[in-house]
Amino acid sequence: MENFKKVRSRIVDEESRIIYDNRLNFSLTSNQDLIWQMLEKIDGYGGILGLKEKLIKNSYKKILIFGGGYNGIFLAACLREFNIAGYLDNKVQTVINQPLIDIQTSILSSLESKTLPIYNPNYYAQNEDIHNSFVVISVPTFRAQIAIKKQLMDLGFSESNIFAFLPSNSLVPQYFQVFSPQNEETFVDCGVLDGDTCYDFARWCLGRYRKIFAFEADKTNYENCKINLAKLKDVELFNLGVWDKEEILSFNNTSSGFSNIVKNDIKKEQDKIVEIKTCKLDEVLEGEKITFIKMDIEGAELNALLGAKEIIKKQKPKLAICVYHKPSDMWEIPDLLLELNPKYTFKLRHYGPSAYETVLYAQ
Repeated sequence: MENFKKVRSRIVDEESRIIYDNRLNFSLTSNQDLIWQMLEKIDGYGGILGLKEKLIKNSYKKILIFGGGYNGIFLAACLREFNIAGYLDNKVQTVINQPLIDIQTSILSSLESKTLPIYNPNYYAQNEDIHNSFVVISVPTFRAQIAIKKQLMDLGFSESNIFAFLPSNSLVPQYFQVFSPQNEETFVDCGVLDGDTCYDFARWCLGRYRKIFAFEADKTNYENCKINLAKLKDVELFNLGVWDKEEILSFNNTSSGFSNIVKNDIKKEQDKIVEIKTCKLDEVLEGEKITFIKMDIEGAELNALLGAKEIIKKQKPKLAICVYHKPSDMWEIPDLLLELNPKYTFKLRHYGPSAYETVLYAQ
């Protein structure tokens, strides 16, 4: 309890306190209603209350959620008072009646969710009454929402029958919202995925940066980033996991944003389990002046921060760290940061209509 109070005392704005209190209680209780209440309070992701009003007005229609992944399942559970008819998802060829993901391996493991049909959007448009259907887009990123909305309208869905969570902070990308750039930024991107965040960084600092160090453990993502990042100047890309020591670990290589380090005895999806090499940022970046570290590495954040403890102690870089992959992230990560450098203050921002995409900003 004392540690919770200590962390909360270092949070500097009211929106962050609302997010911290609700996320902390969610981590301790797994009650998804706390996330929904948080979204209603901050309403920073474009009209949670407006969504409920629209669903009440359109309750006679077939209500669908675009996205059959974690965000969609969470949203369906939070909207359980409404009769959700199913999901739309581009990963499906026609229609299936089984989940796309296993929530038992995620922070949603305690969620009570029922299996709903998942339709390919084209298939649904050809075989169902789209004029009597209302679609809620569950994906968190602004760019993806715009693309999906266009896809649905191209299929014949009316714009009035589509709800997208349009964030108030859409002009400032995730990981950069609360900071101001300085000259000669050096950015460390842990979990590069497709390289988009590196481009967001370059735009955020108007191209006035010294270097980008980019780390991506997933081999397919790494190869794609070699191409995607070719137009950016001064980028050094590593096919390494970021950890608290250099070693060889088992890795679920999904070629997506969900690739993650796993226990060595893991058996599921065995064909996707590979071995990767990990590194310590303190060793790889020794002698570099680091101004900004971002981490979105599917639960490896705490270990990776331990591997950067000398950088954090001596240089106090700006930090944008995801704190939603594990329940304990909400207290272990800020605790560690204050232990390494007591001068840090914190803000939190949330980027989506689900329990995912909460970022801790430290400065």
